[in-house]
Order: sequence, then structure tokens, then C-alpha cells
Amino acid sequence: MKQIASGLKPLNKLKIVHRDLKLSNFLLSDDSENPIIKICDFGLATQKKSQEQNLMFDTICGTPIYMAPEILKGQKYDARADLWSLGTILYELLVGSPPFKGKSLAELVEKVNKGSYLIPTSVKLSEECINLISGLLKSNPDERFTWDCFFNHPFITEPDSDEEIKEESEASEIDSQKISFIKKVSQEKAAKAIRDNNC
Repeated sequence: MKQIASGLKPLNKLKIVHRDLKLSNFLLSDDSENPIIKICDFGLATQKKSQEQNLMFDTICGTPIYMAPEILKGQKYDARADLWSLGTILYELLVGSPPFKGKSLAELVEKVNKGSYLIPTSVKLSEECINLISGLLKSNPDERFTWDCFFNHPFITEPDSDEEIKEESEASEIDSQKISFIKKVSQEKAAKAIRDNNC
């Protein structure tokens, strides 16, 4: 998540709103133990002009399970919609599944609007991590963390403690599974792009 934040910071300064942040739109640079995460697929992205301070959008776009409530409800939205997507991504990376799911779009919208989700007791998260997820997954965008809050949140800015490093070492197998999962999604996306372009 720290790498993702690092990649989004310059985009935020340029007032670029991605509008389709999701796991499959993050690619790994290589197969090393410390791959670099890269953000891709800016097909739905848009950029505010310098004189537009509070520009709102009304185009419904994105991937439903990552879309902010305001988009799903057909309301106008702004860059805070990307923050909701980040909360969904962070939750999914740590828990293994999205925070909101539904058998139909209507059911998904209902759950997202309620904004209630559970973190399984089997998943041990730090207070900082839980606070970040909670701040990003606020159904009301006015209550959601701002970009400054996200970039300066302790979970993003603080270096890993010795205890965290130890826990990460003990959970290396789980970490490998997460990396394999992201790689698989990235490979599937690349294959689809090749098929779509008849390469």
C-alpha cells in the first residue's frame, strides 16, 4: 500500500482522478522478492483543469465492487471516489476478498450504501491499519479521509517496526501467496489486452 500511495501522490498533485482503481490495475515490474508496483489502465481517468477547484463528475464508470457509493447511486462525485476504491483494495489485500459483495448489482449497491463490513477475527490487523480502512470506507464522502489524511496516515508513513518485520517474516508464505495473486491478476489482464488487440 505504501508503494501504491507513492505512485498516486504525483497523480493527485496533477489533479488526475483514476476512476477505476482495482487490484487488476496494479502490475508488478518483475519476479524479484521486492517488485515495484505500477499503476495502469488510465482509460477512464480524467484531469481537472487548474481553474476548476471543485469539479464534480457524473459519468458512471469503474468496476462495481470497487466503485464508491456516490457513483453507484448515480450522484456527482470527485477525487474522493478513488479513496473509497483504495479502502476496498486494502481490505481485499489483507482479508482476501472484497468488503462488499452481492449476487446482483442491486444487492451490492444496498450493502455499499449501508457501509457495514466485517473484518474476520482470524485476520490480525494493527490499529493503524483498521483506522485507515475505516476512514477510507465511509459511505458519505464528506466523512471519508481526505487525500492528505491518506498520504500522511501512520500506516502509510511510519517505517515497519521490528515486531512488524518479525511478523512479516513469519508470514512470508502468506505474503508470497498475495504476490502470486497479484501476479496472476496482472497476467490475466495482460493476456486479455493482447487478445483484444489481436497481438
